[in-house]
Amino acid sequence: MNPERMFQSTPVVKLGDAFKKVAAFQKRFKTIPSLLELDHLTVAGDVSFGRNVILRGTVIIVANDGQKIELPDGTTLENKLVSGKAFHSSSLSRFFLQSLTSHRFSIGNLQLTDH
Repeated sequence: MNPERMFQSTPVVKLGDAFKKVAAFQKRFKTIPSLLELDHLTVAGDVSFGRNVILRGTVIIVANDGQKIELPDGTTLENKLVSGKAFHSSSLSRFFLQSLTSHRFSIGNLQLTDH
C-alpha cells in the first residue's frame, strides 16, 4: 500500500454490472482514477471516467436507466454523490456536472447538506 495513503486500509470499491466484463471495464476508463485519498467508491449504471480523475473520501456515482455519466478529464470528486445525467467535453457539461455534485451527503461521520 502507498505510504502516502491517508486511510490504513484499501478503499472499498463496488462497481455495477456495466463493469463486469473486462472489455467493458477497460472501455469505461481512459486511465485509472487516483484512489490515494479514496475511502469508498460505488458506481452503478453507464458511467465513464476521463483521464486524470481524482476520487477522495466517499464517492457514489449512479447513472439511472437510459442515462449516461461521463466524468471529464481532470475531474476531482470528494465526498460526492453524482446521479442523473452528465455530458462530456463542453463548458455546459462541466457546469452541469458541478451542479450535480454540489450536494453533500451522510455516510458515517459525513454531514448531509444541500447547497
